[in-house]
Amino acid sequence: MAVRILFQPSGRRIKVRQRETVLETIRQNGLEIRAVCGGHGTCGKCKVRVHIKGRPMQNLIREGAVNPLTWNEKKCLTLQERQKNFRLACCLELYQDATVEIPAESRTEQGVIVERGRRARFLLNPRVQSVCVTMSPPSLEDFRSDEERLCEAVACETGRMKEKTCCRYGLLLRLPALLCKCRWRVQAVFLSSGEATEIIDAGPVPETENPELYGMAVDLGTTTIAASLADLSTGRVLARCSCMNGQICCGDDVVSRISHVMMHSDGLRQLADLVRQDIGRLAGDLAEKAGIRAERIYEMIVAGNTVMEHLFLGLDPERIGKSPFVSVLRRPVTLPAEQLGLKVPQFGDVFCLPIEAGFVGADNVAVLLAERLDQQPARTMVIDIGTNGEIDYGDAEGIWSTSCATGPALEGAEISCGMRAAPGAIERVRIDAATGLPSCRVIGGGKPKGICGSGIIDVIAEFVRCGLIGPDGTFRKEADSPRLRPAGRHSREFVLATAEESGTGKELVITQKDVRAVQLAKGALYAGAVLLIRAGGGKAPERILLAGAFGSYIDKENACRIRMFPLCPGAVIESIGNAASEGALAALFDRDLRDKAGELSRQIRFVEAASQTDFQRLFFEGTMFPDHSKEK
Repeated sequence: MAVRILFQPSGRRIKVRQRETVLETIRQNGLEIRAVCGGHGTCGKCKVRVHIKGRPMQNLIREGAVNPLTWNEKKCLTLQERQKNFRLACCLELYQDATVEIPAESRTEQGVIVERGRRARFLLNPRVQSVCVTMSPPSLEDFRSDEERLCEAVACETGRMKEKTCCRYGLLLRLPALLCKCRWRVQAVFLSSGEATEIIDAGPVPETENPELYGMAVDLGTTTIAASLADLSTGRVLARCSCMNGQICCGDDVVSRISHVMMHSDGLRQLADLVRQDIGRLAGDLAEKAGIRAERIYEMIVAGNTVMEHLFLGLDPERIGKSPFVSVLRRPVTLPAEQLGLKVPQFGDVFCLPIEAGFVGADNVAVLLAERLDQQPARTMVIDIGTNGEIDYGDAEGIWSTSCATGPALEGAEISCGMRAAPGAIERVRIDAATGLPSCRVIGGGKPKGICGSGIIDVIAEFVRCGLIGPDGTFRKEADSPRLRPAGRHSREFVLATAEESGTGKELVITQKDVRAVQLAKGALYAGAVLLIRAGGGKAPERILLAGAFGSYIDKENACRIRMFPLCPGAVIESIGNAASEGALAALFDRDLRDKAGELSRQIRFVEAASQTDFQRLFFEGTMFPDHSKEK
C-alpha cells in the first residue's frame, strides 16, 4: 500500500511505499536534505516537520499514522522540537498521506566552491586532434571500405601509421551517409596514443579556422565538484562551473558512502548514477556558458579521491574502508564516455588519473602535477584540507605523502551549528577580550544561520587567544564572559549568537563537543605532517601550501595560533586554491603529463600514518592548544 507525501517548500507530491523512510524517498526523487551521517540517525541534521490534519505527534503515533520515535530521535531532538512534530527523516516512516516540511536548516545549500587555483604550466600537446582530409569516392577499381578510405587519408595527412589507425564503432554507424553527404571531404577528429590513432568523429569541414575541439577537467570531490571547459586548439579555459556532489544525501564523508554501498543492494548503482548525472549537467552548463556545441566536448579528465573515483567508475569501494585499505585499482583508466552512461562527451573518452594509495587519490596526484613538487628546489609541504586531508612533503630529491581522517568538522559538519560556506554562514569571528562578546562576519550579510569552516577556526583561535579554553581544549572554569554558560553538570558552552541575533530564531552555540571535533581534526593533520617530515629526513619545510576551498579562506594566522600544523619558523604559508583542478587541466592539455602522473603515483613514498608506533602520541600532542592567554 502506498501513501502520498507533499514535500514543502518544493511543492513536490510523491507516491511512496510503506516501510520506506522519508530520507530514502528524498534520495530517490532528487530532493535536497542534509544527512551528514549517511542516514544512520546519529547526526541529527535531517530534521523534518510532519503535518497530518494538524494532529500532534503523540496522537499520530498512537493512531498508527507514523512509526514510533526511535532512540536516536529522542537523543537528537529537543522536547520543544518533538512537540512541534519534528522527526528525523532517516528514522521516519509514514503510513498515511502527509505533508513533510524540510526546514531551511535541514536543506543543503550551494556552498562557496573554489573553482580555480594558480594556473599550472603546460605544453599544448592534447590527445584530441583533428585534420581535414579529401578522399576519392569508391569505384569498381577502388573498392576499399569506408573505414579504410578514411583511415588511410588521415594517416597520410598526419604522417601516422595507417596500420594502427581505426574508427570507433559509433562513427562507423553513421560513416556511409556522412561521407556521401560531405562529398568525401571531412574534418576527422582522432585520439592519438603512442603510435595508435583512433578516429572518433567526423563531420563537414568548418568554415572557420577553429576546429572546435573541447575538453573538460573535473575535480571530483566528496562535497563539491568543480569543472572547467577548455579549448584544446588554443589552450584557453573558456568556462568554469561547480556544484555540490549529489551523493551528499547519502552521507557527508567517504566512510558514510562506503557504508551506503554495503547496506543497500543497489547502493553502488545509486551513488554512481548521482555523480554521473552531476557531471553530465556540469558539461551541459559549461557548453551553454561558453556558447559552444556540447557534442564537441571530446575528452574529460577526472581527478577524484580514491573512493569518489571508484564510485564514479562503478567499482566497489568496500575494501578501501577496511585495513589494509586496498583499492580495486590504482592505474589510470580510459573509457568511452558512453560506457559510463555520459551523453557528454558524446563521442569521446573519460580519463581518470591514477590513484596513489589507500585514501590518497587521483586528486592528490593532480595537485602534485600542478605544483611540480618533484621539481621544487626547496622543501615544500602541501596540505589539502577537506573531508579527508592529504599531505605531501618533499622536493626534487623525493616526495612523501599521507592521508589523515580530519572528518567533515572543518567543513561545518559535526559542529552543532555548523553549515557549509554558503550565504548565512559565519566566516569570521572576533571576541573582545575585555567584554567577552563576539562579533561575526556573515557570508552575504544579514543574520547568521550557522558557522562554516573558516569561522570555526576563527572562533577556536579566539577562545585560545582570550584564554576561554585551556591547552587541553576545556572551557576554563575561571574564564569570564557573558556568553559562557553551564551545559550540564561538568561542561560549558559559548553562545555565538542569541536567538534574536540569529537568522533561524535559534541560538548558535559552540559546545565543548564542537571544540573536541576541531581538536580531533587538527590532531590528525599535525600527526600526519610530523610523521612526513620525519620520514623525509627531518628537514622543516620552507614553504607550506594550503590547497582547496578550506585552505583558501581560513585565516592563516589563526590556523597557526591553534597549531593546526607543526610550526615551522620562517616557512612561507600560501593559499594555492583548487590545485587539483589545475592539475587535471594540465593533463588535459598535455597528454604526456598523464604518463608523468603515472610515474608520480608510483614514485611517491606513501606513509600510513595511523600504523606508525608513535602516531597516538603525536595525535594527542596535536590536539593540544598553545597557551595564548597572556595575549589578551
